[in-house]
Formats: sequence, structure tokens, C-alpha cells
Amino acid sequence: MSANRVLRTFLLVLACLWSGALSAQQADTCLRRTLLVEVTDQKGNPVLDLKPDDFGAEVRGKRAHVIAATPQAGIRRMVILLDTSGSMRGEPSEFLTALRVAAGLVGLAPPQTRVALMTFSDKIEILGDFTATRQAMVDQLRKMDQAATSHGRTRIRDAVVEALGMLGPTGPEDALFVITDGGDNASHTDGTQLEKLIGGAGIRLFPLTVGEYPAFGTTYFDSPEAEGVRQLHRLQVLSGGLGAQFDSSLGKDSAEVADTVVAPLLAQANDAYRLELELPEPLKKPSHWKLQVVNLPAGAKRPQLAYPDELLPCPSAWASNKKEK
Repeated sequence: MSANRVLRTFLLVLACLWSGALSAQQADTCLRRTLLVEVTDQKGNPVLDLKPDDFGAEVRGKRAHVIAATPQAGIRRMVILLDTSGSMRGEPSEFLTALRVAAGLVGLAPPQTRVALMTFSDKIEILGDFTATRQAMVDQLRKMDQAATSHGRTRIRDAVVEALGMLGPTGPEDALFVITDGGDNASHTDGTQLEKLIGGAGIRLFPLTVGEYPAFGTTYFDSPEAEGVRQLHRLQVLSGGLGAQFDSSLGKDSAEVADTVVAPLLAQANDAYRLELELPEPLKKPSHWKLQVVNLPAGAKRPQLAYPDELLPCPSAWASNKKEK
């Protein structure tokens, strides 16, 4: 895919996102927001039966009102992005593990979820769109498993842009699952561009990294893989998704991969709350905000929350604010 095609796709996706998700909020001065929040206990299990009053929200130092908190009906559409570049050959079983994670996602996604599968290296290819059967996707992965080959450079950011283009208008019920070792060394899209797209899309991104790396957010050796993991973590936090890292030794056992990596992640992703939030005032620029569970049963430990860490302004408010500067 050429740089011009990437740029065209980027601009089309950006126009679609701004005219769809955010302009729909303009009718209410962008004070009403809808987003998904994953709430888990210390063992990673979803915390259920929370009510609107159980949440406390704050935006720019002012209280925001949680109008509704309803369990979502699961992921509506998910695109699985599988890294098939040469860097995935770092360990003998690394690529095999990635294949098994992808197969687990295809097989364990809820029946009502529409699934698409893409691969990326130098080339970005669609192995199965939303009309393909899951069995056809599993068969494609099985062929790759038998060949056990990966090659080429890595274009994670461009692949995410292509996936957004496939989805069209997006919302909180849509999700991207990126399976990779983290290193991007060939994308035409830069990190700032991609953050704008993800932030405007209202979609959740779930990075699943294979390899022997420290936890997300830590400082470690300077390498393309390390920088790539940090960028993916940023997109995860920005979108309100969840991340997972897995040891390449899991590649030997498909059932173990499904039980230890895929099933818990899908459970958390599907058992999210759909929050209706009313802001205290319109936003003029992207703003960080805070959300927490304020009402807990006696003796219960405070749960962990995953939610988009920035709220965007209306397109008109953002544009006028930039003109003032």
C-alpha cells in the first residue's frame, strides 16, 4: 500500500469519524457522552450489578453526572490484526503463539459478534471480512500455522488505519485486537495521527503483545519493539481498551492459549458498562478526566477501571479554539 493510499484512507476515516460520532453529539452541545467502561476486581473478574450512583466522575475539576450505567450487549464488531512480519520470528514459537491467539479470538468471540481478520507486514491483507465465516478464517490461520513463516517489515499503525476504514462509522461497541511484538518500522501513519483517529472513533483497542517484555508503561531497553509497545499502550489507554502480554511458550498448546489469554480478555471486554455521561460544561480542547467506583460493599477492595482517558470537544469548539490561538 502506497503512502498516497494511506493518506487517502486516513483522511476518509477522519472525515467519517468527525462527521459521525462527534457531530451526532453536537445537537446536545456535546455535553452528553456515551462510552464503555470495564470494571474488574483484583483477580481480573468483571464487577457486576453496579448502578449509576456507584460511579463518580470529574472533568477539569468539576463533577460530571453519570446518567446511566447499563451492561453492554457485548462487542458488536471486532477486527483482529495479526502481525506476520519478520520480527515475529524472534523466538521459535512466537509466531505460532500469535496464530493461536488469533484463532482463539475468532473461535471464542460471542456468536452475535461480527468478526474480521487482517494480517500486516510490508503488505496489509484481509483474510476474512465481516461476510466471511469463522471456519474460513480458522482454516486460513491453520494454513499459516503449517507453514509457520513470517517475513517483511512491520506496519502496525497503517494496519489500524485500514481496519478503521473497513469498519466505517464506529462506536464503543466496536473493537480492534492487535497481535504483535510491538515494533513498527514501516508505517506511513505517525503516532500522533493515529491517536487522533482512535480518540475520535470511540472504538476500543486491545494490544496483545507476544514476547519477553516488562509490563506496559515501564522503561526498558531502547528498541523498535519497546517503542512500539509504549505506543500501543498509549492507544489502549486513550481508547479504554485492555492489554495483555503472553509468553511465546504458550504456542505449543492451543487450549492453554484460549484458557489463559483469550477467554479472560473477552470476558472483561464483553462485560463492560455502557455509561451515559453528562459533562458540567462544553469542552474546548481534549481533556483528561477521572472515573472511579465510589460505592463499594463493606470490606470490598477498590476495583480496577479501564475507560478512555481523554474526552474530545465538539468539532466546532475545537476549531474555534485553534483559531483563537
